Amino acid sequence: MSMWIVAAAALSGVLAYLFVKPLFEPALGGVVVLSEQDSLRSLLDTKERLLRSLKDLELDHSTGKVSDEDYQGARRDLSLEVGRVLSEIQSHGGR
Repeated sequence: MSMWIVAAAALSGVLAYLFVKPLFEPALGGVVVLSEQDSLRSLLDTKERLLRSLKDLELDHSTGKVSDEDYQGARRDLSLEVGRVLSEIQSHGGR
């Protein structure tokens, strides 16, 4: 029974945090303003995540976990997203 009390207390704490958190955030209509450096860092992180996803997709396809049709569609979508992110990085003067 005490395990249920601990679980209920933990859940209550999480819900209270999620409810109160927006009250302490800046009133920017839900928009977070990033500095130029933060924005570039976020884009670089996204690029790395997308490249990792492409590599994982290649592996899953080569091992038969992903069909040819699914592979082609996912690869096309990921490649387009990588291109978009690379363009944004270039416009920020990044590498």
